[in-house]
Amino acid sequence: MKKIINNFKIIINSDKQVIWRSKKITGLISSKKKDSKIAIEETLFFQNDSFRLTNLIKEAISSNKNVSGVITLNINNELLSYNVDITPLKNGVKKYDYEIKFKTVKNLDRALSILSEIAAKKYSNEIKKIAKKICKTVSKDIALTNLFFFNDQNYYSIKYWDISSETKARFMTESDKMTVKYLKKRIDYNYLSLKKVDDFLDLIFEEDSPYFINTNSYKEIAYQDFNKIIDADCFDMLTNYLETKNLKYISFIPLCVQNYRLGFIVVFNEKKFSELEFDILINLKNLAKKIIEDSGFIKLYRSEHEDINNIKTKLPNEIYKALYYGIANMNNINNIYDLKIFCAKELKKLTFSDTVSYFDIDIKENALNPIFIDECDEIKSYLEKHKLNLNVSLMKQIINLRSIFFYNSNEKNIDYEIYNSVNTYSSYLFCPLFFNSETPSGIFILSKINSRNYNMIESTIANTFFKHALLKYKEILLIKENIDSKMKYKALYETILSLSSSSSFYTTLDIIAKITSSLVSTETVILYKLDNDKNFLTAIYSNEKVDIRIKTFKIKIPIGKYLLGEACALGETKFMNYEDYNPDIDSCPDKLKKAMMAIPLKIKGELMGGMALARYNHINFDYNDLETIIPFAQQAINIVYQNFLLQKNNETKEVYKALYEIQSELNDINSPELALQNIIAKSSALAHSSKTIALSVDEEQNLYKIVSWIQKNAKKDEIIGIISDIKDNIIGRSIRSRKPIITNYDESMENELSEFEESFLELSKYSALFYPFIYNNKIICIVIFERGNLEKFLPNDVQKISLFFETVSETIFKGAIAKNLKIKKYLSQNSFFKEETL
Repeated sequence: MKKIINNFKIIINSDKQVIWRSKKITGLISSKKKDSKIAIEETLFFQNDSFRLTNLIKEAISSNKNVSGVITLNINNELLSYNVDITPLKNGVKKYDYEIKFKTVKNLDRALSILSEIAAKKYSNEIKKIAKKICKTVSKDIALTNLFFFNDQNYYSIKYWDISSETKARFMTESDKMTVKYLKKRIDYNYLSLKKVDDFLDLIFEEDSPYFINTNSYKEIAYQDFNKIIDADCFDMLTNYLETKNLKYISFIPLCVQNYRLGFIVVFNEKKFSELEFDILINLKNLAKKIIEDSGFIKLYRSEHEDINNIKTKLPNEIYKALYYGIANMNNINNIYDLKIFCAKELKKLTFSDTVSYFDIDIKENALNPIFIDECDEIKSYLEKHKLNLNVSLMKQIINLRSIFFYNSNEKNIDYEIYNSVNTYSSYLFCPLFFNSETPSGIFILSKINSRNYNMIESTIANTFFKHALLKYKEILLIKENIDSKMKYKALYETILSLSSSSSFYTTLDIIAKITSSLVSTETVILYKLDNDKNFLTAIYSNEKVDIRIKTFKIKIPIGKYLLGEACALGETKFMNYEDYNPDIDSCPDKLKKAMMAIPLKIKGELMGGMALARYNHINFDYNDLETIIPFAQQAINIVYQNFLLQKNNETKEVYKALYEIQSELNDINSPELALQNIIAKSSALAHSSKTIALSVDEEQNLYKIVSWIQKNAKKDEIIGIISDIKDNIIGRSIRSRKPIITNYDESMENELSEFEESFLELSKYSALFYPFIYNNKIICIVIFERGNLEKFLPNDVQKISLFFETVSETIFKGAIAKNLKIKKYLSQNSFFKEETL
């Protein structure tokens, strides 16, 4: 293990180049040499403290005075805090080197400081909402540009920047937008670290009223005051932008609520602030305080800081540090299941326990359901056969106490033994979770073996940790509730909007599946239709992987069998929990362990099909998911039904529109090849085909010739014009029967094709429709339409294409022939088959 450098010293010159160092610091200073001097690699400093150290160095160089500060560095992958003292060393006339001394800060003090910063940053999003509301309330005549600063343990950072719509309309150019975008990015990533509170900010907060810089000498006056709290580089960029927009006047509005200096708003204006505007800003300050107090933010903020101060004197340094990291990492969790597992693992580390288990509490069954078990094999075996009972005296006592409880192995109280017949002789710590009711929703059980005992400090640690876990739990629930509510209405709106405008049946199903997946966070969505005999369900859409999807489409689900078949037979939604997974009732061909929800879909009380949802992440479906999905699913199926009723009418309109267009085009065409190409192109668009190939046919000579290939980015020049024999396969059957044939990708028809035909048809990947174009009982060509994305051809596709070709053959094409001798001659001879036959 590398040694951590606690105290060290470097000397730099005025160009910030290292010319001497007391020890080698891995990760702080690079080993690159330039002119026998070692340059500082600022990017290796930890997080925002590179800003603080750079600013301290700049300040020492510019003022030529001693400068001190506190920074945090990553040395050998270890986070350490340092007191920094920068001292000028004379090196000739008006030339100085600068000695920088680094001395470690006590871990507990720094941990407290960092934890305080986390407490403030936890509410960063809440502060942004408040700031946005405040800034939007300011009169447009005053607030052209607003910055909102927030206090993070006596360091201020920009949390919100608003440019009013009036300013955008009057001033914003493309160049401005790039500047604003860059500045906002720096703000969003918290690169704007401001210097520690000084006399200037003390003055603002002590007066507790708006502070004006009312002068057009912006650079001189503002630089003296405003630059005291914002880093110079960003200040120059910001002031240059504001000056070009003539925003030369500043007002600072302090927000001090219940003796907490939360931050301040900075308002920029293009004219001096008047007495009337001063009154408006006073009202704004009072309104801001009311908004903050009404939001409940200040209560949580105060509680957080009091909690930090209360535990400072109770915990040893290393334990406190571990607790700090545990609470910090908790902020990255966004679902309840992960929060419970995280708490179990962290509690084990924080209390130096040997084992930990978490149980959900089932009040109805008076039992504990194991969720996370980290125990010896004997206890694991016991829990597989027995459920822990809530009726035992120990559990009753814990529930009545509503607090953390521990007993040690030396107490030997038989009433406290929880694993009957298992001689554990352990000490136990019980942590019940009273998240949202008078009864606990779960309990953590930790243990120590070999006569090791629990103590009050570990109980305090667990209490503190759970206090933060409770806040996180409520935050997740609130976010989920808010998101779920918004998502319901948003999904219904998107459904009506998207499905009503969808022209493709596959696209309609795809929209339903994607919104469903988003609504209830599910990986797999499969939609089924009821077959005509009403005895089976057939999949018509799936978002599974391609190889699994193909198998899904081949399976017919009998009504009454599998989870979905049973749900459709009973007419009610059925669930299968992850831990109760049974492959015998899983209709998905992958047979992987999953949680499932099966929903019957009805229209006017009549079963139309069903929907199967699957999760593979240990999270079960519940009635909240059902309440979320049912209104959406019902609305979606109603729209699909309405679209189905209108489909024929819409498709007929689409066909006649294409017929009208082709009639106009053929009137101006005297090339037979071009006339045929136009007809094929129109039919390709009607069929929503990803690839369309046309084969001219000579039945007498038993030959066909490739005359058209419509597909984006396809290399078709080499194959157009090639002639081949008509084989006794799907192409031959369509020609001889004079009937269209559908072959979908899951029917394995590619074996029927010749080696040459496999070079331009991919029946294993694409669905295809073979349609013979007949004129005067003679096949002019056979048109092959292909669809990708596992989209199938349906009978209504054949009806639509048939209407188009039959009308073209009987009216439009016939009229064109009568007018055009070239086309007539073209149809009466086989001169285009003179090339060599394959």
